[in-house]
This record gives sequence, structure tokens and C-alpha cells, in this order.
Amino acid sequence: MPDEPRLSLPERLALLYDRLSALPPARTADEAFRQLAETLDRVEDEHSGVERDPNPGLKFDGRMYPPREDFTERLPDGGLRATTKGNLIEISPGGTTDIYSRHTSDLVYRRPGIDAQPALDPELQKAAELNATNHAQQGRTSPAAVSKAHQQTPQREDRGPER
Repeated sequence: MPDEPRLSLPERLALLYDRLSALPPARTADEAFRQLAETLDRVEDEHSGVERDPNPGLKFDGRMYPPREDFTERLPDGGLRATTKGNLIEISPGGTTDIYSRHTSDLVYRRPGIDAQPALDPELQKAAELNATNHAQQGRTSPAAVSKAHQQTPQREDRGPER
């Protein structure tokens, strides 16, 4: 074990969440799960003071471990759901990770994946649609693609009629 200072469990959790938040967004549920497991192991190696047990039991030994395979479920949509002693972890197919307390059901941490990246600004979205329409009129894109893009555009309800 490195000679890093030992931290309390809440301090190690805060460090885990800080390190996860600093990583690039995950593209898949598997990538998000791998990032979570690897980051947790590093934090625990550095700051728990407890050697990693390669086959940990269910009894707490002073160290946190990634979710066990037998408590991890692959969802039909490609997401993952894992249960640990204190948390329920839900990971979307696009890598968004939500960690809920099993005791209170409160969301304790959220890490956006690529599926939760911010959408285009509405004005930029309009410009993109206009560009797509122009391309369709010039025969470079099918009108169906333009129609589909228009249907998927989020509508803002916080302003009056368009001018």
C-alpha cells in the first residue's frame, strides 16, 4: 500500500465522486461501469488502509468494493443496474450513472454520459434545420431526414410566437 493518508469512508466517497466527475463522459454503460470500478479501486488502494480481497464476502472489512457480478443486472436497453451494500447504481446505455442511497432512495451522485450531453442551443438548432432543409432542396439530403430532424427538435414553451 502506498503511504497515502487514510481517509474516512465519507471522505473516500467524496474523492471517488470528484475523480469520476473529472473523467470524460462514458459512451456506454460498460465503459461507465469500468470507470466506476477502476476509480473506486484506486481510491481504496490509496486511502482505505485495507488490502484488496480478490474475493470479498458480504461482510464489511473497512474497504469499499465495486459491485459484484452476481448483484449486477444487464437491462434489455443496454443499461446496467447494480446493488451494493449501501447503494443502487443505475447506468444508462449512453453512460449516465445515477447512484441512489438504498436507505433513503435519494440520488447521491449523478455523472452524465454522452446520452446526457447538452442539446444544441435552440437558435443553433434552427440554423441546423434550415441548413438541412436547404441541403434537401438541393437534393443532398432526403426530405424524410429533414422531417425527422424537425420532429426531434425540442420545443421551447417559455417564449411567445416566433417572429
